[in-house]
Amino acid sequence: MEQSKPSPFGQKLMEAICRITTSNSPTVDGPAEIWSEGMLLKPRQGMTIYIPYTETTRIEPANYRVNISKPSADIVLSSLGTRYDGFSQKLVDTRGDALVSALLMKEPNIICETRAFYTHTTGSKQFSAACRARICPTSLILIPAEMLPLRIPLSFIKSVDAENFKLKITTSKTGIFELSRMGNAFQYFLDSLTGAQRALEATAIEAILEMLPSATSDEIQTLAKMMPEGWPAARKDIETISKELWKLLETKVNDTPLAQTYDYLTSIGEAEHAAIGLKKTMKSTYVWFLVPITGTLENGGNTLAMEIVTEKGHATYLFRVLSRKSFTTPPREEFLRETERLAETLSEAMIATGFRREPIYLDDERLLTEAYRKYLFAAGNLSELKLLRRRFYARTIHRNFENWKQNLHEALRFNTSAESDDQRWSASNNEPEEKDEESQ
Repeated sequence: MEQSKPSPFGQKLMEAICRITTSNSPTVDGPAEIWSEGMLLKPRQGMTIYIPYTETTRIEPANYRVNISKPSADIVLSSLGTRYDGFSQKLVDTRGDALVSALLMKEPNIICETRAFYTHTTGSKQFSAACRARICPTSLILIPAEMLPLRIPLSFIKSVDAENFKLKITTSKTGIFELSRMGNAFQYFLDSLTGAQRALEATAIEAILEMLPSATSDEIQTLAKMMPEGWPAARKDIETISKELWKLLETKVNDTPLAQTYDYLTSIGEAEHAAIGLKKTMKSTYVWFLVPITGTLENGGNTLAMEIVTEKGHATYLFRVLSRKSFTTPPREEFLRETERLAETLSEAMIATGFRREPIYLDDERLLTEAYRKYLFAAGNLSELKLLRRRFYARTIHRNFENWKQNLHEALRFNTSAESDDQRWSASNNEPEEKDEESQ
């Protein structure tokens, strides 16, 4: 029997009769329905209104009313009676869950979740809000009622200090977070967070041990610190531990169908500045690499090439390093310094987006189609994905080596001849490669 197509509203979760007041029409009665992707308001007089959560700027319950703000209008739900508390809480939580998914933060498993109050300090700036604090296998996610969710990769957490029923979480990238007001859930939450950190570290060790079975325990421990959650380690850093380790990692790349691709990219690029990462998922362990290509104005370059190694191979992704107008001015050393900075931010962004490639290469028009609208909100609101899309300019799909090589050089030349940093190589179309894996 053919299965029915899922509703674009998602799943219906709750309904309540209330009074509906909008900016442009009189107050009317009718049911308000909470769906997993948005709200449906069905006034007894007037048209049905659908409000996707991704189009709301805030949902604020106060004084037995629920205020829903959109850029175009404000809507107030009132007269909910005894259903007010349950309805308003369900609405706020459902919106938060929808935004977590829309920002590509959702993971298959939730280890622990509790209500809390957080304070985020970065430099001289500080912000506080009530939230749901969610621990997942690779991240801590904070879901405030009136702001976009925040994802803190567990691999970015430097320390967790507990005192007076408060958790002080110091990160390497995004400042300090203090969590409080967790009540009886405090100790369980702390134990779950610590357990998730240790489990993620064990996963990194497991991936390295699978790929480098001859490495010593000390080498594995050092590599695990350098390569958490799929983070790529630079050749120069790995060789400070052991030059043999880098050779072994390269051997793993050369054991795949992309060996010829890697050899060619390192032959025309800066082989000494290449980086390799290991990413273990629930399904497999795979390798990915970054190779900078300085090049020249005539031959093309100004590129950081990225490849995710799989059994079939997907495509080589090319990212612009320097502004195209300034490419010929800086010396090679400055190019390499900028390449290191870009490699770090690209790696952080790939981890934040779960190593998905589709939202990187799809153009704006394709993001509006039914199949890919799931990436549209993240493309406009997730800073890491915005960076990937801004720096990405081409991809070359693997059909055969000679075809790939020809397309690669055409794309590299395009990158040094294009006048604007916004231009993408026209041949880098929206043709799908293979279904993206939900890699967390």
